Amino acid sequence: MLPEWLTRPPAGPVPRPAGRRVRRRSFLAATLAAVQAFLADALGSGPVEGGRDGGWLARADPRGKVTGVLLLLLAAALAREARTLLALHLLAVALALSTGLPVGRLLRRVWIGIPLLTAAIALPATLSWVRPGEPLLWLWRVGEEVRLGPLALPGELAVTRQGVQGALVLVLRTGTSLGYLFLLTWTTRFSGICRGLRALGVPPLFVAILAMTHRYLVVLVQLLEELFTARRARPGAVAGAAGARPGQAFVAGAIGVLLHRSEVLTREVHEAMVARGFRGEVRLYARPDRSRPWLLPLLAGLVGAAAVLSERLPGGG
Repeated sequence: MLPEWLTRPPAGPVPRPAGRRVRRRSFLAATLAAVQAFLADALGSGPVEGGRDGGWLARADPRGKVTGVLLLLLAAALAREARTLLALHLLAVALALSTGLPVGRLLRRVWIGIPLLTAAIALPATLSWVRPGEPLLWLWRVGEEVRLGPLALPGELAVTRQGVQGALVLVLRTGTSLGYLFLLTWTTRFSGICRGLRALGVPPLFVAILAMTHRYLVVLVQLLEELFTARRARPGAVAGAAGARPGQAFVAGAIGVLLHRSEVLTREVHEAMVARGFRGEVRLYARPDRSRPWLLPLLAGLVGAAAVLSERLPGGG
């Protein structure tokens, strides 16, 4: 039992040493933090754990969730207008709010990365060179064709309304699809996703490859975390903030070690599975379900059909 003076909080703020600068994290420390964050997401021990344990979406049947998300993804793929995709995206945000998931983190995951890359790819499609239409912004108007050696440039170049609408629809479709995928992975264990895929008739070989890939990824990243933690526990330039070069050299060597260990582990696991009677079918543990697995696909199908038909019916979009 600890003495009272050791557990007593300090009376005032703890003074900081004068004349000392706070050292930045080394490259190895930053890499270890990124590895630990990945493991927190993959193993369900991160900030989204509350959603997995207490949210109504986390308690729903995984077969219904997988089917419902596929129907909503199909609706997003068939939608042709930006307002329809925006409504579907707001539905994903509302689902995240209702189930207790961190909406800010969801929006950061959705809109930082792939949608920005999609926007960069779709940017040339906003120009009149690619998609002629009603000009919104003139970039130049010289009236005649400009020749730069063998390259001929048109005399007019503008950002068109049709091009901007097409690029906006593409970016919104990507972001909306990612939002529903994150909702599925944050509220469903990976074994539940595999079970849902099997219920939809996905071949057992594909599900087995998917399950083993996920498991191998988690195991190898755990091994990488152990390598980094063991190296940081030893004194030296790599463990401290002595620049990025020593840490980069160690991380590169650790990747080579990990590649060799993955090859050995693959062979050993395959031999162990064959010795235990594995014949290609992955048998997943499933808790008895008392929910209605058809309810979520029904609601998702109705929402998706309403969103798509609202654009195609007379008087719609």
